[in-house]
Amino acid sequence: MRFVTSRNFQLPDDAQEMGSRLWFNLWEKKNWPYLELAVGDKLFWYESPRQRLRWSSTVAWVDKFSYSNKDEIIQRLQLPPEESVIPYFAKAAASGYCLAYKIEPTVLLDVPKPRNIRFPYLGWCRVDDEFEKRWGAVEGAKSAHAEIYPDEAHVQLLEEGGRTKVEVNRYERDRAARQACIEFHGSKCLACGIDMEQIYGSIGRGFIHVHHTTPLSSVGELRNIDPRTDLIPLCPNCHAMIHRSDPPFGLEELRKRIKK
Repeated sequence: MRFVTSRNFQLPDDAQEMGSRLWFNLWEKKNWPYLELAVGDKLFWYESPRQRLRWSSTVAWVDKFSYSNKDEIIQRLQLPPEESVIPYFAKAAASGYCLAYKIEPTVLLDVPKPRNIRFPYLGWCRVDDEFEKRWGAVEGAKSAHAEIYPDEAHVQLLEEGGRTKVEVNRYERDRAARQACIEFHGSKCLACGIDMEQIYGSIGRGFIHVHHTTPLSSVGELRNIDPRTDLIPLCPNCHAMIHRSDPPFGLEELRKRIKK
């Protein structure tokens, strides 16, 4: 399924910040997004102050529950104090239904809203092919790949002398890169050992980031790499931490920093 959601404030331009946030809607009734939104859905983000689509994303996690008071929301979502005083939270229904979700940003957009498109009061729309075409056809629309981590790259599997290699372009991403790496290493984090499926159940099955051990900023043009040595699976936390250094930490250095 594909949807677009509207926000009346400026959205982050940084993919890592956008993807790290917990998003939620609070409604008095079971509105249709509460019933329909699911992991894997494509979600566009519209920013009303700039009247533009700002992000395309994939829904990575969803939690739906009814609440009889707002303290239940704070406790279940572990909201920090600053979240509970924002106007949206303060003005929301005292009891009702909470739709909480996290997303993986895929494309940073700068697409003006066509004049003939209006959002419902709810702030959510279903998206069909015609809707997406009308937005994308706007003159001057532009997009940029929002690489949460710059080393997730476009690859093409190549067979050379019985040895599988991957050809990398640093500006794009492709599932083949992930698959080649995960088939060899598995989907557990090589730094901390976490298996997302063991923690989150079926929604975590196969969820892992793929890290390029040689920073793509130093690669430049296309080159061949070996997915067994040049790509490693890391959980989102470890992937973020490995990039806290420039150049990124090596795998063994990161392992040493993990407190057991």
